[in-house]
Amino acid sequence: MSTAGTADIAAGPATRRLKWLTGESAIMLGGIVALSTGLVVFIVIPLYAMLSKSVEGPKGDFVGLTNFAQYFSSVGLVNSIWNSLAIAAATMAVATV
Repeated sequence: MSTAGTADIAAGPATRRLKWLTGESAIMLGGIVALSTGLVVFIVIPLYAMLSKSVEGPKGDFVGLTNFAQYFSSVGLVNSIWNSLAIAAATMAVATV
């Protein structure tokens, strides 16, 4: 009978689970944790702050989508959207020729 099997049982499940976390695996896990933390800190948190402010009025009260309705009903925005579509179409035409 081998003592390797009893050593694994005696070590407990936590030790067996972390056995693979050595060398390159630990470096890869650290990189994933660092990238995920950076994603949350530099993208998710600022995006949440911006979107939460977009549904507030000037006094900080909740106004819902009123700000968006007012913004999208402006004539300047409609003109800029048409200009952007025209530039995109011209660019696509030039790129395909």
